[in-house]
Amino acid sequence: TSQFKKSLQLQYQFQWFDKEGFAIEIGKTPWKSIELHGMQTASVKGLAPSTEVTTFSVYVRKVPEKFFKF
Repeated sequence: TSQFKKSLQLQYQFQWFDKEGFAIEIGKTPWKSIELHGMQTASVKGLAPSTEVTTFSVYVRKVPEKFFKF
């Protein structure tokens, strides 16, 4: 959920972990883009790459304005 009145250009990425807490397929999950408009809520989905996955983390980063595509 955005807490800003302006739109945000973001990217998100999942990281998958096995039962021992070790990352699975590091670096193979691409960053995906999403735009959140002011105060908007969005859901993201991911599919685990293996049945060995027991937990995950989602990383979010802001895309610098110089990289916006117009």
